[in-house]
Amino acid sequence: MQALEHATIIEYVTFEVHQDVKKETLIQAISETDTVLASTEGYIHRFLALQEKGTWTEVVFWRDKAAAEAGLQKFINAKEAQHLFSLINKDSITITYSLIQP
Repeated sequence: MQALEHATIIEYVTFEVHQDVKKETLIQAISETDTVLASTEGYIHRFLALQEKGTWTEVVFWRDKAAAEAGLQKFINAKEAQHLFSLINKDSITITYSLIQP
């Protein structure tokens, strides 16, 4: 993992899972995508958090915005992510970006 100090962009992905999905199932599906991100140029690190009302947030650190955008496209098309996508309510997904201030 590169040091977080090299990150200039934070990607926030919020989503809800289908009602019958267990936390352990989601975490396993997330881990199935680790190799996709690890092999993506400009990816630094990610964290997963569960908010109080059942909304999940994935916080992903990227080297720059171009890497974040390319990484998102790679992730969406990766076969390793299809199990994860089957667990998520697609209408609940939001993706936003923040620029880290030095």
